Amino acid sequence: MNMHLLEIIVFKKNFQKDNIELKEGLNIITGNSKTGKSALLEIVDYCLLNSQNCIPKGTIANECILFVIVLKNNNNKIIIARQPYTEDFNGRRYAFISIENENFNEKKLTYDYFLEKKDLYRPISEVTSLILNEFGVKVGKRIYYEEDTKRKKISLRNISSYIFQQQNLIANKYALFYRFEDSLKRKSAIEEFPIFTGMINQRYYELTSELEELRKRIIRKEKNELIYKQEKNELIEKKYILQEDLMKIKGNSSWEEINEEEVTNKINDIENDIEILQKKIIQNNLRINNFKRSLNNFDDIGKEIERTSKVKFSSETQCPLCKNELQELNQKIYSLIKNKENLTNLFVKRSKEDSSVFIKMNELKMENEKLIIKRKELEISKDKILKDIFSDEKRSIRRIFIDKKIEIDLIEERVKSLENDFEKKDLTLEEIRARDIESEINKYKLTEKLYKAENQIAEEMSRIATKFDFELALGKPNFKIDLKEFDVYQKFNTEKISISSMGSGSNWLTVHLSLFLALNYYFCYLGDKCSIPPILFMDQPSQVYFPDKINEESEDFKKVEKIYKTILEEINYTKKRTGITPQIIIVDHADKLNLGENVEFESFVRARWKKEGEGFIKV
Repeated sequence: MNMHLLEIIVFKKNFQKDNIELKEGLNIITGNSKTGKSALLEIVDYCLLNSQNCIPKGTIANECILFVIVLKNNNNKIIIARQPYTEDFNGRRYAFISIENENFNEKKLTYDYFLEKKDLYRPISEVTSLILNEFGVKVGKRIYYEEDTKRKKISLRNISSYIFQQQNLIANKYALFYRFEDSLKRKSAIEEFPIFTGMINQRYYELTSELEELRKRIIRKEKNELIYKQEKNELIEKKYILQEDLMKIKGNSSWEEINEEEVTNKINDIENDIEILQKKIIQNNLRINNFKRSLNNFDDIGKEIERTSKVKFSSETQCPLCKNELQELNQKIYSLIKNKENLTNLFVKRSKEDSSVFIKMNELKMENEKLIIKRKELEISKDKILKDIFSDEKRSIRRIFIDKKIEIDLIEERVKSLENDFEKKDLTLEEIRARDIESEINKYKLTEKLYKAENQIAEEMSRIATKFDFELALGKPNFKIDLKEFDVYQKFNTEKISISSMGSGSNWLTVHLSLFLALNYYFCYLGDKCSIPPILFMDQPSQVYFPDKINEESEDFKKVEKIYKTILEEINYTKKRTGITPQIIIVDHADKLNLGENVEFESFVRARWKKEGEGFIKV
């Protein structure tokens, strides 16, 4: 990737701008404290969408209404801008991005440009995607972390870890990379390193995501198989114990083997006979009740006839007025009298005939008594059978016996079900697919690529470190880097010496400088495969030797000169070996250094703020 920073710009409240123009290769901004040197790094970081606005409070934060960087990427120029959090297009949520061709003159950039193109202010997430696309990142999402619940978008912020060496970091013995104090951000940056260096692509993460899900299912199934295997063994052991219990019950003197079907049939026959007798008893009772009702009805009729018989009717009637005989009425009276006599005679005759009803009723009652006795005998017979077979003791033993047999049957069914469900056959479809994915993933040879990168970066780092101030007691620089943990250590004999154990600021500085110059070289070596710009922004690398006051005659001053000479040498070395000129931007107190014959320090100075009132922001 051939990209460098062309310009850092701020627009003030009067819409005028202050800016720093930068070039490929070495760029030096030198000045006293509180002139805005360190703020340049924070402005670039803010424009690269840092979620926190770390631009120092004071003149810059108070006076500026827009922060801008201009990047050159091959034939394009990328303008990225953010307003402070309090402006119209709140920098917390929005950023500006515009892609111009190489003929665009950023030196003529005015605030009106951003007013005219205000539709290019977009949500941070959209601008992130556009910048990543310009950087050549080919992956949209990668597999989720164990701590998270969803897949993660590629983070532009992880690229910044390879670009910035801040003042409090450049000689730090506990931390090497920007943002690595946060464990999740560290893990994210490490996992995305193969993406940014072109070792893997989106397909790789699609495969790893699918493989992750398959492995979870396979592991879940294996766990289930283990659980069910354990359950099967426990069931078989329990069945053995139950079978032993059955043998003990059969050996008990109270145990009696019975034919349950025969006993059941016998009981059913008795109950059927009892039911028949009961029905006969009920029928007889109904007949007796019917006879009783009939007799009661005859008594009522007899009483009514006796009462009506006392009523006398005259057989001849006359009209009370004319005394004439009423023949028609007399005829009807005569007919009624005759009918009454006939009905009386009939009832008397019928009553004599129904005297046998009492006899019949007595016969039914006697029959019922016999039936009840027979029913009682059958019930006693049934109770005797049940009592003989199912005494409390025998019933308890037999119940236990039956329960254990049922439990054994259930165990046998469960064991059979487990054997059918978890019988190990050929590979499952999930296992076959997982093997296919693993085979395809292995074609990326990621482990091999990381190992090769580790060796290459470590080799360059050790070569560069020999030019810096590194204690001989720690041995000749023989650095190793672990790209799975992003840890660096010095290999001395059989000992691994971590940076925190190296004992002095000059050693810590040597590790930082040699590591980042080696990484910068490696990114250029990768060329278009790499999505990390070969830009390195360092804040005060000279602080280890003279943090307060510079003495140009001291040995420490010569060591600072050696630092700058080495940085310049590595820029030329990288350009010669890769064809790409990296961009290294240094803000420092150091000034007017001797960089060797025919090399003018002044040619690399992009700004100098040494006098009273001088600084990045002109007020």
